Amino acid sequence: MARRQNRNNVASGRRARGVTCCCGQPIATEAFKKFEELFEDKPLAEKTVYRQVTQELPQYFATRPLIPVEGAKAISLFDLLRAPVSGAPASLAEQLALIRKLWRPLLGDSMDRFLMIAGEVLHEEELAIWMQFNPDAVRARAAAEEAARRRRESGTQQWPPS
Repeated sequence: MARRQNRNNVASGRRARGVTCCCGQPIATEAFKKFEELFEDKPLAEKTVYRQVTQELPQYFATRPLIPVEGAKAISLFDLLRAPVSGAPASLAEQLALIRKLWRPLLGDSMDRFLMIAGEVLHEEELAIWMQFNPDAVRARAAAEEAARRRRESGTQQWPPS
């Protein structure tokens, strides 16, 4: 029950018990809700100066050189790293798309291809989950594809339609 309440707090943007990102801010993104256990930092925060240090990160990076972003004004490294979560809090796929857009000139083509593949894998996973919970739609699509294949093979399908 406590875990469910904690997840609800994260989803609604309220501070989840001990669940924060590297800057000490609560993880309030729907996209990471299912990975909450990976970000639990309560033991670390209780035994080290982790919270105090990470809360100073925005101010520290504001004093460092800004990062040029193609088609936008230069921003701090901290803001560049937080931009995908701020821009698309509910979707990992949209966060990956923002990373590709903002960071491509900084990371190069090989990393861009890697991120593109990661986005495609994520899409396939979402599709597989959707198919699991929508079996009637999956069967209807398979039947329609089979009927179209039979029409093509028998020559009864006209293309382009007249």
